[in-house]
Amino acid sequence: MKGDHDLSGLFWITSQGAEVADLGWLRLRPFRQLFASFFDPPVGPGPLARATKVRVDSALYGTATSLLLLGWLANQLGWGPPEVSRRHDHAKATRAWTCARPGGGFVEVELLVRDVDAGKDGIHELALEAESGERFAITDVGPSQIELRGTGLPSRVVGAPERDDDQLLIAALGVRGADPSFTPALERAVAFWR
Repeated sequence: MKGDHDLSGLFWITSQGAEVADLGWLRLRPFRQLFASFFDPPVGPGPLARATKVRVDSALYGTATSLLLLGWLANQLGWGPPEVSRRHDHAKATRAWTCARPGGGFVEVELLVRDVDAGKDGIHELALEAESGERFAITDVGPSQIELRGTGLPSRVVGAPERDDDQLLIAALGVRGADPSFTPALERAVAFWR
């Protein structure tokens, strides 16, 4: 995907029934799995339901992929439609939205786009904060490494090999290319960008 403006066109294509695979989405799969693993026992899903802030820190070239990540979270957690709470702030290169949480309350969603090295996916950090002060974050800490930090969990750095485009193209032709969570995440990503 060349840029965030392509999200709407890509969503239109998928809404017409075409099966589409996106390399940025495929790159996010291990990232999404690691983030979801924070909420396995002993932590459990409570912090997700009580989320008050989600922040994605992205490289300039990772805006579209970051929006897909936010779309995935919004869809998986059942957040309401995003309401712009702060338009693009050129001084900080941020956009911010507010989404209603199921069962009440709101989550502030922020996308910071800056000139930072963040690997091939373009995501430097994903952080979630909950009402009770819990914080969970995945941060790119160098070539093929990410750090996982979460309240009540030991911090750790894990290997995160980055796949080349040719490897992702091969994956897209197989079962991994037909991910049923892609289109709903894409639709939510488009809603964030509007």
